Amino acid sequence: MANISTREQLTALDRLDLGFVQDVSDVSEGASGKSKKMELKDLIILVHRMVGQVKVIDGNGVKPSHNHTGASSVEQVINYATPLTLAVSPTTTFPPMDTVADETSVWDDANSTFLENKMLGQVHLWRLIFNYNKNATGKKNLIRLRLYNALSGFSISNEHYLSEEADAGSFVVIFETIADSASLPTPLGTGQGYQVATSMVGDAGSDIDVELDSITRSSLAAASTAV
Repeated sequence: MANISTREQLTALDRLDLGFVQDVSDVSEGASGKSKKMELKDLIILVHRMVGQVKVIDGNGVKPSHNHTGASSVEQVINYATPLTLAVSPTTTFPPMDTVADETSVWDDANSTFLENKMLGQVHLWRLIFNYNKNATGKKNLIRLRLYNALSGFSISNEHYLSEEADAGSFVVIFETIADSASLPTPLGTGQGYQVATSMVGDAGSDIDVELDSITRSSLAAASTAV
């Protein structure tokens, strides 16, 4: 039987493993008189409640944007200036086990990457709302969005066709990721999160500005059984 002494070790356990944790506490030990089993139950409750969402509005007052021109354009990575502007509660509701409830829980400024909640196996949805403006009207265009892990090679792509008639508008893209050792940074893994990039394919002479209006990370329930 493994000895669980840290929060990180507990979150790495499968839900069914928790039923095999043995209580070896001595209630007489410690001033609180609270057994280790009771403390473990407290932590299990927190594991089950690691749900929440963080919405990023802009970075230092500026929304990241890219300009794409020609029949095709090279991929450009989205980057935020700091500090980030986050939506206020309840739109932004940090998962209770976020040790630091600020922008560093969702954005790694050193690597320009988006971070998942620090729990192995947790599913995350990323909702990105984009605005666009065609500087060359009457063109057919396809915007390509890609979320990827530069270290592991994991990649998800999405394509959005822009109306030939509309010169400006917005669209929504949703990506899904599962936190693992390849995406989470130390101490749970060796990753550094995900980057998001945009590119364009369209008619010759196309000229489009694409702006990330907001990105919201939703951390879904880690387990479906209540305690």
